[in-house]
Amino acid sequence: MTRLVIALSGLVFCVACSDKSETLGGPGARVAEKPSAVAAPAEKPADTSASDEAKAIYAARCVGCHGEGGNGNGKAAAALNPRPRDFSQAAWQAQIQDAAIEKIILGGGVSVGKSPMMPPSPDLADKPATVAALRALVRSFKK
Repeated sequence: MTRLVIALSGLVFCVACSDKSETLGGPGARVAEKPSAVAAPAEKPADTSASDEAKAIYAARCVGCHGEGGNGNGKAAAALNPRPRDFSQAAWQAQIQDAAIEKIILGGGVSVGKSPMMPPSPDLADKPATVAALRALVRSFKK
């Protein structure tokens, strides 16, 4: 780990010092852009991996009831009473808060006084980025 920190520090130093003419440009010079260019790739894969994981979880755990488009019309939906939530409904999307969606994802339907047929996903409790990405996926179904 220490070697990685030293290597990255050296890389940032070399990039920042590679062209002295850019460092003399004063405020707004491209020096400020270079550290961002180094740091940005580290942030994007984390978001992408959480989003990818959320899509995989939705496909594995949610599609059966909520359907691929989030309309509550998955293959198992017809046998359920009450029917699964239709995430595309604008009225529901407008009244539900993000925190409530995340609570349902983690604690299931019973956590918010709804159907126990909606199972909890406590294994995601230590993955807030994935839960947020699942919430964003639910939000994306709004018509």
